[in-house]
Amino acid sequence: MIRDIVFLGSALLLSLTACQAQDHSVIALSHTDHTVYEVSPTLGIINQFTAENQPHEGIATPDGDVLFIAIPNGPHVVILDTETFTEIGKIESDYFYGPSESSASPHGVAVTSDGNKLYIGVENAAIPGVVVYDVQEGTVSKKIDLLLGGGHFLAIDHRTDKLYYPMRLDDRVVVLD
Repeated sequence: MIRDIVFLGSALLLSLTACQAQDHSVIALSHTDHTVYEVSPTLGIINQFTAENQPHEGIATPDGDVLFIAIPNGPHVVILDTETFTEIGKIESDYFYGPSESSASPHGVAVTSDGNKLYIGVENAAIPGVVVYDVQEGTVSKKIDLLLGGGHFLAIDHRTDKLYYPMRLDDRVVVLD
């Protein structure tokens, strides 16, 4: 009987610990109404920002203070303050335009573990690649030409800060160190 009481007490303690998880929200991007939503699992929509066009990919800085949202048909990347959910900047670049002024689709975005560099994939550029944005300076520093088509999403391993860029048209993954 004592063993059963200890087991039940342990189960209750574990369930209470699980219920005291961190407060968090989910960032949802809507193609339909061009809106970036902050959604609380318990409260529903708590913030929203309407973009000029369809938001496609987004990433938060490691401290969670800023969101970068790629708008391929803008073509630009919106910078949002997460506290107020207002636009505090916009990244625009000649690299975001493709042949004949069409969009090069700034699409995938990834930020380094220190929050100092933002990488932006431009999959539909005449020469596809990755645009590097210096977050502290607020400037585009360069474009890395990749000569491979089909890059779509970006991911950074925050243990190594290596950037992974899968090429869906030829089954390769580009790794930038």
